[in-house]
Amino acid sequence: MKHRLLVAVDGEKTSLKVIDYVVRVCAESNDDEFVIFHVLPAFPAYDYLAGVYAPGRDVLNWFDDQTRIAGTEILAKTKEALVKQGRVKPERIVTEIAKQRGAIAPQILQAAAHHKCDTIVVGRRGRSMVAAFFLGSVVEHLLRNPVGFTIWVVE
Repeated sequence: MKHRLLVAVDGEKTSLKVIDYVVRVCAESNDDEFVIFHVLPAFPAYDYLAGVYAPGRDVLNWFDDQTRIAGTEILAKTKEALVKQGRVKPERIVTEIAKQRGAIAPQILQAAAHHKCDTIVVGRRGRSMVAAFFLGSVVEHLLRNPVGFTIWVVE
């Protein structure tokens, strides 16, 4: 059975575990297609100090350039790992950087719908219960709002 999986990656160790898991689970299928998806981080000072500190255009442009370069590298390394470890042909892999920054879970859901994916694969970070309570969790949001997708959480 052919599946289309959206694999959300952030460059952390859990992203590598996600790829290892996807390769193991999908090793027998030669029909699966993959969308490797990355959301760029929000500008930290803007998130926390928006009313107090307005960063200059130069700082914002530099941050945008650096995070886009890093995001592109994350996607390339993830695609390379998926091809190298599994039997996945490069033409069956699409890579995409989200159009907006931040708001990770809603953008993962949008991308999965846009690409007509049936499964979303994410890694779970080892956040404490307190941090997850105050900051929220991408995984928690996805599990509460799956909108018809199967969600695989890799720890």
